[in-house]
Amino acid sequence: MRTFEEIKGAIKSSISSEANMKINNELLLDIREVLIYMSGYEPKKEAEDDVVDPLDSVSVYSLPISTRAKSGLTNYKIFKVSQLRYLTGLDISKMRNMGDKTIKEIVDALKEYGIDMPEYTFRK
Repeated sequence: MRTFEEIKGAIKSSISSEANMKINNELLLDIREVLIYMSGYEPKKEAEDDVVDPLDSVSVYSLPISTRAKSGLTNYKIFKVSQLRYLTGLDISKMRNMGDKTIKEIVDALKEYGIDMPEYTFRK
């Protein structure tokens, strides 16, 4: 049986040229595939039931709302319209710098995307 140093030396000498490196890379990829196959690993396949939410790709910055509203939402790590689906007007009113006008602005903008926020009683 060869020692680690002998194997290491053999590998170093075999990858001395670019052509050999290409061959060795291909060999390593083949070895990787064999090891993956032997381990029984199967990449996760997307289930047909997995539905991609189209609102995941719509940014808060694309909403027709004021800069104050956009900044207020992003300060609370809300970057996608889909994240707003789970909030209420009351949740938004608890955010800093989010008053009635800003909340109304956001609620109206979300109606364009088919998101109706639960009733919110605006302060007077």
